[in-house]
Amino acid sequence: MDINICKKNKLLLLVQILIIILNLFYTREIFLKKNSNLKFTNRKSKKDLSVNDNIDLKSFIIRKCVKENQFALTFDDGPNEMTVRHLDYFKSKKIKVTFFFMANRLLDENLLKIVKRADAEGHIIGNHNYYHTSVLEDLRKLNNINDKNKYIKEFKKYFDRSTNLFMKKLGKAPKFFRPPYGDIGYHSAKFINKLTKLKIVLWNLDSMDWYHIQEGQNPEIIIENFLDKIIEHPESSYISLQHDKGEDFEGDLERLDRILDIIKIHNFELVTLDKCLNEEPYFYLIKK
Repeated sequence: MDINICKKNKLLLLVQILIIILNLFYTREIFLKKNSNLKFTNRKSKKDLSVNDNIDLKSFIIRKCVKENQFALTFDDGPNEMTVRHLDYFKSKKIKVTFFFMANRLLDENLLKIVKRADAEGHIIGNHNYYHTSVLEDLRKLNNINDKNKYIKEFKKYFDRSTNLFMKKLGKAPKFFRPPYGDIGYHSAKFINKLTKLKIVLWNLDSMDWYHIQEGQNPEIIIENFLDKIIEHPESSYISLQHDKGEDFEGDLERLDRILDIIKIHNFELVTLDKCLNEEPYFYLIKK
């Protein structure tokens, strides 16, 4: 008798668990149908993939140059005093690189002068968001908008804020966009490109300089990271991730000397990001 009761209790428990699972699945499906305009999930949305379902999603996040044996040095988080040191250094070496600048810095006239100098000296300017905040975290705040058209309007407005400020201050705006922390997914990158025409550019060589220049760390590892990537884990071309950070100006420039030697020794052509990607780097105002 007790055995039969025990079996019945187990069966009842299994049925209850099954009902809970089915309810959870049903609730999820209803939620996703109701909120199908939410782009930042792992679920493929028909609206998110409406450009062309056959396009390789990985193509919407750029990590290396299109041509072999090219090397693009890129620097994030400026403009600041380190940017000035870098500009002086690259001018002395007759080298052009790419800087990803935060748009809000253009509101400061002194920092704007640095951006204009970088542009005038032939460097490429990229967009590093309006503030140094996570794009995905910022855009998740829009997920409570149920109206599709309003969602798209606010989504585009988020990126237009940076583009419009660059356009106002420089007369052109970067097409190349690097999200802070590299915080982006393939589906979201595709939707950003669809609505804004921005090109999402990450990297395939992370120097980790922002970390190794901190007190108590070993900056020599920055050089080791370059050597490890090029010698031990070689690729056909490279886009580096470096930063306008730190106060050790002399040490930073000495490391740049060694990085340039590494690039030269391994027969890479040093290029700016527009040549690396074979893409026009800017949007321009259309004169009516």
